[in-house]
Amino acid sequence: MASFTSSANDCDFGEDPVTSDISFSPPVSEQRYQAAVELVKEFQPKKVVDMGCGPCSIIQRLKWHHCIQELVGVDVDCELLKSRAHLGKPIMADYLNPRGNPFVVRLYKGSIGQFDDRMTDCDLLICIEVIEHLFEEDLSKVPAVVFGNIRPRRALFTTPNSEFNVLFKNKTERFRHPDHKFEWTRQEFVNWCSSICDKYGYKVQYLGMGAGPEGTEQYGCCTQGAVLTADDGRHHTQGKGDFSEETANVTKQTDSQPYEMVSEIVHPFKPKDSISLEQRIEWEVERCMQDALTSSADELTTEDHDDNGRLYLMPLEKLIRYPSLNKLCSSDIETLRSGLMASRRLNLSEDGSVLLYKEPEDETEESSSESDEEDDLPLVCANQEEEEEDWDAD
Repeated sequence: MASFTSSANDCDFGEDPVTSDISFSPPVSEQRYQAAVELVKEFQPKKVVDMGCGPCSIIQRLKWHHCIQELVGVDVDCELLKSRAHLGKPIMADYLNPRGNPFVVRLYKGSIGQFDDRMTDCDLLICIEVIEHLFEEDLSKVPAVVFGNIRPRRALFTTPNSEFNVLFKNKTERFRHPDHKFEWTRQEFVNWCSSICDKYGYKVQYLGMGAGPEGTEQYGCCTQGAVLTADDGRHHTQGKGDFSEETANVTKQTDSQPYEMVSEIVHPFKPKDSISLEQRIEWEVERCMQDALTSSADELTTEDHDDNGRLYLMPLEKLIRYPSLNKLCSSDIETLRSGLMASRRLNLSEDGSVLLYKEPEDETEESSSESDEEDDLPLVCANQEEEEEDWDAD
C-alpha cells in the first residue's frame, strides 16, 4: 500500500507557510491529483497517459486502479524518470493477489510538443501544471498534437489562475515559479480551451482546485482546470489530417515514435474467471483499503499493533457499502464475512464484525517529496467536504 505526502522543495511566493497568509487543505497539489483519480473512478479508462509526469506522482496513485491496463508517463527529464520508475513496480500483494486484467506501466522521455503514435488509443490524457512551463513555440503545438493526433477520449488540463495571485501576501511582479513562461487568467484559459473545442470536436467542463478564503470568490481558485471530452466518438482517428493543417503537419513529422522508452514494467495478472470468489473478495478488500488509506486514512479508527505496525479497523457494515464489494458480494454481508474468514492474510475481530487491516509494507514506497514546484502552497483556508468514494466497479 502506498501512502502519499507532499513537502516543499523550492518555495515561491504563495508557497511558503511562514511568509504567506493563505493555505489549503488538502494541499492544492493533492486536489489536482485527486481530480485525476476521480476521473479514473468515474470513467474506468483502460489506457491513461500522463504528460509531464515528472516524479510519477500520478503513476504512483493510479497503479492501484484495476480498470487501467496501460499506464503511460511522459517527461523531458530522463534522469528523473529513471529515479522514479520504481514507483510503477508491483508490490508483493500484486503477486499474491494478481489483478484480473493485463497491466503495464511505461515511462518515456519526450515532449508534449511532439506526437508519438504510441500515445494513441488513449482513454484519458492528464496534463497537470505543465503548459505554463512551455515556450510559445511548443505551446502552439499542443492542441494539434494532443487533440488532433492523439485524440484522447478525455483530457484533464490544469494551470495556475493568475487572478488568484493577488491573495498571496508574498506576491512578486512575475509568476509563481521562475520556470513559468506565462500564467493565464480564467478568461485566457477559457479562450484556449474553447478554440480546441471548436477546432477538434471536443466539449469542455471547467473546475477549480484550491478555493480561497471566504469573501475572495471573485478571484476564483488557485488552480484552474478543464476536462475536455471528445463529443463525436472520433477519439481514435489520428493520422487522417481531417481537423487542420497543423494536425496534418504533425502527422507528417519524420519520426512517428520520437519518444525514448525509459522503463517498461509488466505486472502479474490472472484472468478473473480462474479466481475463486473468496480470492476476489480478498483482492477487492485489499484494493478498497488501499484507496481508503490514500484518500481518508485520518477518518479510520486505528490501534497499535504488537509488531510496530498499525491496525486500521473497518466495520464490515461500512466496508460492504463500497459499490465494487457490494456488487461482488451481492449485497450480502455474510458472503463478505465468509470471504474474509477464508483469507490467510486478512483478519476479523473476534465477533467477526470488523476487519482488522494491517497496512502492508510497500517496497516501492517513498514519501513524495516530489510535489510540483507550486504544489505545496501552504495548508488551508477552506474546509472542503469529502464525498464518499466512488470505488471502481469490476
